[in-house]
Amino acid sequence: MYRVVLAVLLLGVCLSGHANVAIPKGYQQVQDSLSYTQTRQEPCEYPKPYTEELAFASRYQGSDKARDTVNKQAEKAYKESTKATRDLQLFIAKKTDDILIRGNILVGTDCIINALMDWKNNSSLLDDTENKTGIAVRKWTLSAMSSSLLKINTFLNEYHHNKYLEVKLWLESMAKKVIVDYSGRPLNKVNNHDYWAAWSVMATAGLLNRDDFYLWAKSVYITAMGQVDQQGFLANELRRQTRAAMYHNYALTPLVGVAAFMRANGDEPLTTNDGALERLYSVVIQSTQESNLFKEKTGHTQIDYDLFSSGRMAWLAIYRTLVNEDISMIKLIDKARPLSSSRLGGNLELVYM
Repeated sequence: MYRVVLAVLLLGVCLSGHANVAIPKGYQQVQDSLSYTQTRQEPCEYPKPYTEELAFASRYQGSDKARDTVNKQAEKAYKESTKATRDLQLFIAKKTDDILIRGNILVGTDCIINALMDWKNNSSLLDDTENKTGIAVRKWTLSAMSSSLLKINTFLNEYHHNKYLEVKLWLESMAKKVIVDYSGRPLNKVNNHDYWAAWSVMATAGLLNRDDFYLWAKSVYITAMGQVDQQGFLANELRRQTRAAMYHNYALTPLVGVAAFMRANGDEPLTTNDGALERLYSVVIQSTQESNLFKEKTGHTQIDYDLFSSGRMAWLAIYRTLVNEDISMIKLIDKARPLSSSRLGGNLELVYM
């Protein structure tokens, strides 16, 4: 009850501020660059709505407080039960990329709007839940949907206006749920999950032009920057022991996304807590070059985890727009390609490079 009241109060306070929410210019530029609308027919196949209870087993079920040991049986159950939501995240990111790359606007947007209307009408993503993993899955799914739709927002408004309004109302309701889910948490619990919640709400703020959403996400970013110490580490991610390096990168990912939106709205994210984002960036990059960095910090050998694979450093495409890109960053970007992450909205090079 306390979290709900606090979230409502936050939204009320946030109603004063920016009149409009700006988005990084690349989202509109990439849409303006498409001047044709092919009508090539192709099958519309999308993940069917998840309709079961929004409650899932944690991959770390049974682990100690470090939560760094994967339970293989629980992980299998997790993957099976979250397949529909994960498939939706991948579908929306890849389908919006496909529209921008191939120009198949009408057929592509038809498929996307049909999929989202089906999920809006039939999925359980808005259901109340106290399950932590269910709460996490909701915000990850919102992250992928809102950040992907920003890339084709103009097309959807033009060709599917009425249905798209319904979809946006659904996303608005989901963002409100995320705000309640992640408001009022004690500082010793605020971690990468909260940062991803901020990104999901920030992307939705840009999509819906919601100033209150923007300011809530910004407040989480400021809190996150306050958690970065003078060396660039996050105490709540260091607790993950053998996965501390992995989770520092995972925590940085949504924060870079939020920072780009703050910059677009005239806020300066890099000055918060005396350059905290750049310190966190430096630690993550240093960890890719010095294998013992996090072992010395945590006392635990880190798991074998390649940050340069599977789009794990796709955020570099965004970060380069916040700082002065140099030769070392260009080399990192080349090594990290493809710069694609479904929860950041797909192929980030289309928007930020």
